[in-house]
Amino acid sequence: MVDRAYSATVAVDGIEISPELRQVVERARQTAEAAGELRPPAVGPIRAEAREAVIGLLRDGSYAAAVARIAAADPELADR
Repeated sequence: MVDRAYSATVAVDGIEISPELRQVVERARQTAEAAGELRPPAVGPIRAEAREAVIGLLRDGSYAAAVARIAAADPELADR
């Protein structure tokens, strides 16, 4: 079984936005990209063994422990 971010199926209807809003969104995206604020695009699906490794780290508490160590070392990161 694979853990999901949502416990139930989520359906999303497509939305229609006005051309003006589309332009505003595109300008904002370009500005964020130029400022280095966007994550790089995904390169493809995560392999099953990588997904299972991440799920294991989440389930056994390793990830939470690492986050706690990092936050303890730099309190400014604790609320990010």
